[in-house]
Amino acid sequence: MQSDKTVSSGGITLDSVPTSYVEIGLDYTPIVKTMPTELKLASGNIVGQKKRITEATALVYLSQNLTLNGNDFAFTNAEFFTGKKRRKPMLGYDREGQMTFSQSQPLFFTLLGIEYKVSVGQK
Repeated sequence: MQSDKTVSSGGITLDSVPTSYVEIGLDYTPIVKTMPTELKLASGNIVGQKKRITEATALVYLSQNLTLNGNDFAFTNAEFFTGKKRRKPMLGYDREGQMTFSQSQPLFFTLLGIEYKVSVGQK
């Protein structure tokens, strides 16, 4: 990755020559936030109860960087990865039981789905 560049006369000057590929665009951070967790249990719904996501698995496609609630998932040398990235345990109870997926670097990122386990309690 190179530092910010300014377009001049319809072009930019790169610090070094790319070996095979270059992508140029505006820097932005994608944010994917899940809806609040609501389960229907035999005892009723859990709207007022505190929840904790105990394990989350992100299903990604050709991705190089991903964070969950601000913590990076491990990727090898920014290689493209397709498969499952798992994170556990996740600390803290709250009333929403939401997760936020984002990026710490402007690399490729395609989130196909999420699998997760929830603990419901009164903590």
